Amino acid sequence: MPGLLARVVDEYNVGVRPSSLHRFLVTHGYETAYREDGFTECLLVCRDERWLGRGTDREGALLDAVGRAFPSSLARTLLERAIERLDAEVELEPAEQVPIRFSPTQPSPPSDAEVALPQTLAALAQANVVVEEEAEDEDAKAPVSTVVPSNPPILRPTLSEADALAKLAELRAKIDIDAEELGLCSPPRQRLVLLAWMARARSYQDDAAPSSRIYDAVRSFAKMIGQLAKDWWPGNVPALQITSRPVDALKTLPPPDSAPPMTWAAVADLAELALHTMEQEDASRDRDDYGWADAHRLRPPPEDPDEVLREMLTQIEKIAPLGRLPESHELPPPERLVEWVRKLRWVRDGVEDVRTWGRIAGRLRFWARKERDAAVAAKEIEPSFVPDRPWAHVLRAEAMATADAQRKLEEDARRAEELGRVLDEAPRPEASPTIEELSAWLARALPFTDAYQAEVANAMLPFRDQVLSLDASRIEGADRRIRRRLAKLRDTLADPGSIEHPPASTRRAVSVVQPVEELVGELASPNGELRRRVIEHTKGRRAVFVSNRTDEDLRERVGELFDFEVLDWVEAEPRRIDALADTIAAGAYDFVLGATGFMDHTVDGKLSRACKRTDARYIRVNRGRPTACLRAVARSLGELNDAA
Repeated sequence: MPGLLARVVDEYNVGVRPSSLHRFLVTHGYETAYREDGFTECLLVCRDERWLGRGTDREGALLDAVGRAFPSSLARTLLERAIERLDAEVELEPAEQVPIRFSPTQPSPPSDAEVALPQTLAALAQANVVVEEEAEDEDAKAPVSTVVPSNPPILRPTLSEADALAKLAELRAKIDIDAEELGLCSPPRQRLVLLAWMARARSYQDDAAPSSRIYDAVRSFAKMIGQLAKDWWPGNVPALQITSRPVDALKTLPPPDSAPPMTWAAVADLAELALHTMEQEDASRDRDDYGWADAHRLRPPPEDPDEVLREMLTQIEKIAPLGRLPESHELPPPERLVEWVRKLRWVRDGVEDVRTWGRIAGRLRFWARKERDAAVAAKEIEPSFVPDRPWAHVLRAEAMATADAQRKLEEDARRAEELGRVLDEAPRPEASPTIEELSAWLARALPFTDAYQAEVANAMLPFRDQVLSLDASRIEGADRRIRRRLAKLRDTLADPGSIEHPPASTRRAVSVVQPVEELVGELASPNGELRRRVIEHTKGRRAVFVSNRTDEDLRERVGELFDFEVLDWVEAEPRRIDALADTIAAGAYDFVLGATGFMDHTVDGKLSRACKRTDARYIRVNRGRPTACLRAVARSLGELNDAA
């Protein structure tokens, strides 16, 4: 037929006049809206239907949308027949026939009796409609109709450029905080989070008018998230492709209960819901906060998890540096790959350099999928895999444990020697020391009372009354740990009969239960120095921690880590969050710590807005891991780079 449009849509050659196609759709109550920004999008709408097509021009975008509305070859064949019948009937209509018209702004769908969209394909081929014919020279143009304006309405933006860029900046700040700890999560969780982030960014672009600045910002997002996907290798993230559509996200998301997502905002909501469901399912299967099933196999841990990680990194980068995909010949021996997988899982709970852990996990995951003889590694790197005994035993770590024990003995000996020097310089009763001299000595001795309580108590027994009445504020550098140890020393001195008198040569085993010390190391370490800087800002301040559940152990550790005067804990339930937002806005808190890894973006947004109404500092801490909290607070205060 002359003048027919011949374009291929999803491997199907559409052969209808563009004017006839557009007229047919409008007659049956369909509306079209176009948006152009480098390429063209066409939204085909009828009641609760939404079909989105893309192309280099309006004609191609419309055909793409129609191809999705009529996905099968049979549906398209019947569509063409219905349009041909319609064209034939139009040609036979008398001149005085009054055409059916619809308002361009408020189209009125035809009645069910006359031209309602058929409910079956067979009925589609029998449709009878009277419409107005178009001029033949319109066929060469983009599809238009005499019953709608030549320029179909553009979707009105709901965000200004400034608002969209502000939302993108806020999302970027959240990603910068959460991405570090997300590397510890299982690949299915990583995939959902990356999808939610990218879909949310694209939704802001969709809600705004075409803008090169927004376009560049979203491209930057795609590049950043794409790099994270390359680092972690969690699987396909459809939203990263510029040509992908919201419905393509169903390759990653579970099947929705209702219609498939037609907007990127819907995709982001579905991804966040799927993540929440996955976390609940993981909890019911006794998996940890990061989706791994082997938490009970991580003990005993290595003495220095980060040193183990650094050794692995050095060995891995001798084969292929991180940051790029290895070449086909850059593969480790299968047995070495298995060893690395086991070590990586063993150190997971203790590493501070979680970013490197996530990148190494991604590299090992890549090799396990690419290497032919990597079946064991591929199995053991899966989050669901649990060894039949602790990872330390799996790794035949007895020799390492012996070396660790030797180092522990050497450390005990060093501390005993230091304590000996402190005891040699203890105040003597005949010298009648002042309260200032006693306080100065206690500042040196109290750090040893975790293992040498009796020795320090014996030295202070002659000054029992002074120590019992001593105010902790007189001890230089007395933090919460020192005050707690002073209180225990007072309890011991209050009952002198309970004081043990071990021989001077006897050394006790040093306690390993030191919550804050385990988290930040000795004050000479990098994190210890970081904590010293941070605590200048947090000591004695009021804070609230927002999470999806109660965790008294974490609350105590975080409160002690920052030496807060008050650390309230609020679960992220709608009513509680609304009430908390009012409390924050009233100036009740100095710091608001949000476990964003456990909450959706709605709660996150409420907390952020509430803090902006006052002087409270809102800090996103992902899942609240104490070390991550320390770094997040330091970053917010501008101390991280200075202390690094």
